Amino acid sequence: SFLGLAVYYNRFVEEFSFITSPLTRLTQKKVKFQRSYECETNFSELKTWLTITSVLTLPDCSNGYVIYCEVSRVGLGFVLMQRGKVLAYASVQLKVH
Repeated sequence: SFLGLAVYYNRFVEEFSFITSPLTRLTQKKVKFQRSYECETNFSELKTWLTITSVLTLPDCSNGYVIYCEVSRVGLGFVLMQRGKVLAYASVQLKVH
């Protein structure tokens, strides 16, 4: 599936989990498949992120790192930077228990 392929590139997409959250809900068991405007816009945003060139920098172990974090009701997002350049993006979806 498109979403499964996109997961491979999540380190290049800022706020990946936030963008894919409504799309992931559509793939869950016992959930009625109902596409919404939010799903359509997030799908388009994800396609845009996957088609632009994201340049990630290799780390320099002799310099310090900066981690930026963002938290919401649906997930956590992180950006690892060094000297103003992005080294990696990471995000995690939160699940309701």
